[in-house]
Amino acid sequence: MGASSCVSSFRIHGQWGRLGDLRENVKILSGIEVDHGVFAPTNGVNGHNGRPVANPEPKNQVDKWTRAGWLFIFLFVVTGMFSISVAQISISLAGVCWIGRWQAAGLGDWRNAPSFSPLAVPLLLFVALSLIAAVFSMDMSESLMDSKDLSHLLVFLVVFDFARRDVSKIPSLLRAVVAAGAGISLVGVYQAVQRGVSTADRISGFNDIYMTFAGLLMLAFVAGLAVVAFDTKKWKDAWLIPALALIACAVLLSLTRNAWIGLSAGAFVVLALRKPLLVVILPVLMVGALMVSPGGVKDRFASIFNPNDAANRERLYVWTAGLKLVVDRPLLGVGQNSFPKAYPKYRDPNVLEPHISHLHNNMLQIAVERGIPCLLAWLAIWGIAYYHMGMAFRAGAFRAEAPRAPGATLGLVAGLGGITAFLVAGMFEYNFGDAEPQMLVLLLLALGMAGAQQESLIPDKGKTLPASSA
Repeated sequence: MGASSCVSSFRIHGQWGRLGDLRENVKILSGIEVDHGVFAPTNGVNGHNGRPVANPEPKNQVDKWTRAGWLFIFLFVVTGMFSISVAQISISLAGVCWIGRWQAAGLGDWRNAPSFSPLAVPLLLFVALSLIAAVFSMDMSESLMDSKDLSHLLVFLVVFDFARRDVSKIPSLLRAVVAAGAGISLVGVYQAVQRGVSTADRISGFNDIYMTFAGLLMLAFVAGLAVVAFDTKKWKDAWLIPALALIACAVLLSLTRNAWIGLSAGAFVVLALRKPLLVVILPVLMVGALMVSPGGVKDRFASIFNPNDAANRERLYVWTAGLKLVVDRPLLGVGQNSFPKAYPKYRDPNVLEPHISHLHNNMLQIAVERGIPCLLAWLAIWGIAYYHMGMAFRAGAFRAEAPRAPGATLGLVAGLGGITAFLVAGMFEYNFGDAEPQMLVLLLLALGMAGAQQESLIPDKGKTLPASSA
């Protein structure tokens, strides 16, 4: 085909039309054609009807990387309940697919470039300030070594970018979370039957400690409740209710009070988003569960409201010491994992446990280890997430025809409920320092933000992401 013919017509997004852009003229004359967002050199080779056609290979490569990425994300979700090592390997491989997808699509194609969401700035600040605190810590080598946990933020970046392109995967992903949670719950309940219910020997499933076990199940329960409330497929999802009952039973038997409170807060959010009146069901279910629980569970629940409980007094002593540390080192803190070295100077003489590794509170722990500026960046992550997810849910709820993409609403609800459960539980435990629950809540955060972005791209006519971005 001659140059004059190329200049007079072109093919973009599968249709022929008149050229109106000098940039496109240059691409056509240089033997490059635009087709579905993928630029491919034609090298003068004619397609059907003597017209140059785009090379389908880049799009095929993008699809392969995308399918592989989702496979590893699902593997991460399932194995995260059983093995932290396999989960970390899985999300790392998903990260490789994330980068591979971008490279295959073309580094200059903005529609296929990775997106870091509105959380990019606070996430970057949190990482930077954490590393600065590590460099100036009481024990730089220890703090820098502990900073490797910052790599877990890859969970958010990878899952968000994949999910925003295909929110229809969100329901299946959340069902996988529930199924895996039910699996480890079964093991935990069996352990309770064998050991009994006691704070001296708590159930932990496949995890090293009961805190991790209960923290994972708390998030799995909230994710499952979101599916039941917003995406139940009748008989196909008949297994969800028994699975949630099993998970709730395991959380109760773990005797982990912060998980009880967090689960209640997350469930409250999910039910309120479905229909505000449904929240009255929550206290009824809680009372019913307590009535049929073993005596150890009842005693543990009563201890929440007992100011003379030894564990409650210990928390107050520890938090007081933490506040004194923040006052003395407000900007950069003492450094990650350096708190045990600083604690003896501020320790209350009445404490029962003189040697502790953390402060049983997310905000206080981050302020002590990394300084107040880093704490503010950490709070900004959650605050901005709440704002965007809340506004997106509200926009969808009050939109005239409410044309939602499949999975977007479910992602929003699971995200809002999940981070609420995590943050409320984190008022009584340093769960942000527990790798498994931390990575799972980052996944729920990613799904929520993906749903928020998808909702923001859907005006009244139901416009969705371009096909080339899916």
